Amino acid sequence: MKNLSLTLLAFLFMITGSLQAQDAKKAFKSAEKAVKSFIKNPADESNSVASIKESFDTAFASSDISDQSKNWIKKGDLLTKIADIEYIKSVTPGANYQIQYKDAALDAYQAYMKAKELGDEKKYLSGIDGLEGHLNNTAALVYSNKDYKSAFQLFKTSIDAKKMLNAAGKESRLDVDTLYRDQVLFTAVSGFYGEMAEESKPYFLELKEAGNADAVVYEALYSMTSETNQEEALMYLEEGRKAHPEDTGMLFSEINHYLKAGELEKLISKLELAIEQEPDNITVYTTMGSVYDQLHQQETKAGNAAKGTEYFGKALEYFNAAKAKDPKNFDAAYSVGALYYNKAAGMVDGLNELANDFSADGMKKYDAKKVEMDKIFEQALPFFKEAEALKPNDVNTIIALKEIYARMNKLDKADEYKAKLDSMN
Repeated sequence: MKNLSLTLLAFLFMITGSLQAQDAKKAFKSAEKAVKSFIKNPADESNSVASIKESFDTAFASSDISDQSKNWIKKGDLLTKIADIEYIKSVTPGANYQIQYKDAALDAYQAYMKAKELGDEKKYLSGIDGLEGHLNNTAALVYSNKDYKSAFQLFKTSIDAKKMLNAAGKESRLDVDTLYRDQVLFTAVSGFYGEMAEESKPYFLELKEAGNADAVVYEALYSMTSETNQEEALMYLEEGRKAHPEDTGMLFSEINHYLKAGELEKLISKLELAIEQEPDNITVYTTMGSVYDQLHQQETKAGNAAKGTEYFGKALEYFNAAKAKDPKNFDAAYSVGALYYNKAAGMVDGLNELANDFSADGMKKYDAKKVEMDKIFEQALPFFKEAEALKPNDVNTIIALKEIYARMNKLDKADEYKAKLDSMN
């Protein structure tokens, strides 16, 4: 009886395995049918990408299907047809077709690679050869839709496909140097825009090391390393500026680097060059004014009055140049007000020292210094009022106006701006 039970159990297992194999084959047939229906009319809502994927998943969950390379080849071929028809539909004028299975080409590539893993020596290469263009076409479409992560994977896989074909002694569409270079560039840029710095960096480095790299290559490498490795970032910046001395983007990257580093003296020559290249760029003028303002404050604090006065004049010159080019520019108006305000605020420490001298001469000097300081604060007033008119709810402008009116002893106005400030918090 015991042997009979074991025999019956083995028979049940055999039946179950047979049923599972049949289910897998039915699922594979179902996937084929769904793909063919999709190809015939991809716009029909009944032709679901989800059902295609589900049928393939069910089929390939069984070893009876997944252990045979021919099935992976067939899957790859079917998905390649989907990528083909979707591309044609999407570029047909007036069709207004949106790709539904953007990963079809990627999934096809993975299917061919699985066939290779199972020992297929020829058909997988034929599949990849036919798939190359589809990887690129779909990548270009999703890139144009700003789906940069998907574009990166597709562009990257097209490069992998080229290398796979070349390794097997086959030709690739990317064997043309210019095409390959463009493909690497789009791969790198897609990864960069998709915030995949680690993945995209090797492609940027490949372009740089190949020579004659575009300015965007150096800008991206600088951007990706500026927070983690200042020395490496500066190297990319300097190489890029040397390779592209006329490129405005590289110049502004350099300006931003020195601004962040606080290397003001180096900034001046860079900003002068930027003004030459973009004479109508208001931001360059206000940035130059801010640099001279910082230098003015440094020199004044160090006791170098003459140099401080010189830098103050330079700052005012550039801020006024910005105002002349665009009278309604908030930053220009605010910056002139801040220039006078900072100059007056820089006198406070000296005034406090004089306040401790109660002699007649000391009090006289104190009064004269205070009058001078208050006049400079008052010089800032019309520019802050102008800035307020251009941007009524700027917090820093409101704070400055409140402080100036308080110093002028116009407490009603000071209270008015204090109330406005409180209402903004």
